[in-house]
Amino acid sequence: MIENLSVESDAPQSDHPTGIPETTLVEGSEIDRNAIRRSRKLAAKKAKRMIKQRFDDVSQARPINSQPADQILKAAVDLYADGFIARCDLKAAIAKLEAIVRRNLPDVAVTRAPRTLSQKPERVGLMVHETRAIMENSEKIVTVENHSVVLEERRLIFISGLLPGGSRPHLFERVFERDRRQKTLAEIVLLSANIWPTLMWMRTEQRLAGRGSPITVMMTPFADGLMFGSLEKLVAMPPAGPNVAIVDQLGSKPYQLNDFYGDANGSRLYAKTTTYVDAALLSLEQRTLRDMLQEFVSTFSDVVADNNWRWKIGLGLHDPAVTTITETFKLKEVSADRRAKALAALELIVCSTAWQNVAAATLESQQRGKS
Repeated sequence: MIENLSVESDAPQSDHPTGIPETTLVEGSEIDRNAIRRSRKLAAKKAKRMIKQRFDDVSQARPINSQPADQILKAAVDLYADGFIARCDLKAAIAKLEAIVRRNLPDVAVTRAPRTLSQKPERVGLMVHETRAIMENSEKIVTVENHSVVLEERRLIFISGLLPGGSRPHLFERVFERDRRQKTLAEIVLLSANIWPTLMWMRTEQRLAGRGSPITVMMTPFADGLMFGSLEKLVAMPPAGPNVAIVDQLGSKPYQLNDFYGDANGSRLYAKTTTYVDAALLSLEQRTLRDMLQEFVSTFSDVVADNNWRWKIGLGLHDPAVTTITETFKLKEVSADRRAKALAALELIVCSTAWQNVAAATLESQQRGKS
């Protein structure tokens, strides 16, 4: 079993995942940021209205007092209302489930398991990344929950994992201001959190080796720019590992998997992405950092994906449900050697002058915003 990522005492502490003031980046002499922002004023207003409506649509789509996974799990169980599903009907059943999800949830990213040529597959799968709109102390938070469903003839396997992070609507306003072709908030949230699980794994290895320092500021490449955020330590939190349900003729067997981002003391890592800065507004040093991070994600995309499967389905745990999901979607763990190379490459970026300078400036801006 893979150990939980460390929750460092140096990280900022909070007892709830609220947002922080917008990051104000260091002014660069090579561009006039204020002029660029003034030219986008109308687009910014349209984006703000669009995101407000999208947040409201997501909030209203969930029945009062329901849990995040309730709708999708119920829809999957209802497929067995008339008894077992013959193997020749499994493909039609998973297509029906996908149609129900897309019809009832206004903001999702859906992926089918790799298809087989067999007309009588042993199992079929669907993965749904559902946007969650949360009000936390009068503040709006957007995050994502992953629901993985596998249908077999006589049972279904379901795993639901909550992203240990989130964003304020402002982030999406910035993204849609620059590109209104973006499809869903879910896809944006997933990309905003793409690199940070690997970053935390790297930091854990640093601590075990007695080197490095806590990471409190995060930068993630997105489109032609960078997303900026912070890493916090939440306290007094219940375990939040992926939830499993195996449903067959004997009923439902629910249980919870290991929480990779929490510890026995109730502390949990939480990544908060606060704003997006596109290429036109990046300083030269920020562009350098963006290029370094983009190259890392491209070179080690397999490692980045592997680490994200941890919060989604508990990849790496010796659990029958995890094994079934892994096999159905044809997922593979990366080798220890491959992971080590990726972590070493990321550590070089974090120790670089570009990362250190951009992180210091961003942290200073965040602190000014709080004062």
